[in-house]
Amino acid sequence: HGVPDCHQTVANLACFDGQAQVFGASLSSGSEDERWAYSAAGLWRRERGALYSQTGTAAYEGDTTGLWADVSLRWRPDLTVAMRAERLASQHTVNGPGASLVAATAGLTAAPTVHRLALALGSTLFEPVALWLEAGAEQASGASAQPYVVLRAVWQAPQWLQGRF
Repeated sequence: HGVPDCHQTVANLACFDGQAQVFGASLSSGSEDERWAYSAAGLWRRERGALYSQTGTAAYEGDTTGLWADVSLRWRPDLTVAMRAERLASQHTVNGPGASLVAATAGLTAAPTVHRLALALGSTLFEPVALWLEAGAEQASGASAQPYVVLRAVWQAPQWLQGRF
């Protein structure tokens, strides 16, 4: 798929013309024996400019913040337990004639804060394949929690990043 071309038509589109800045930071650490590890990260996206659609043009300011943290414990050499917590929040301000219609076209009328909490159990079947079973719940503000279960196969080949096959 491609990026919509706002120079041709804005039918059924909302287009942004302005500046977007993204700031991020992360940290991670763990034990020397690699038995446990933790990591955390944060992200802030700041947008300022104009938002326009077929229904009008409006001044737009948007801020999105995200935070997440992981903790893992290698219980045995082939078994790891991990927990992850996430939060994502957006705040949008749209001002000007027809601002509510422009915001609706852009999908900005409902920007709930979303929280997610997950617990995972991973096991290395054979190098380089690991299986992870994850269970958790995601909840948007004002809505009930949505539980989920995921089975993930992870294949890692770090030698490819070093030019060896």
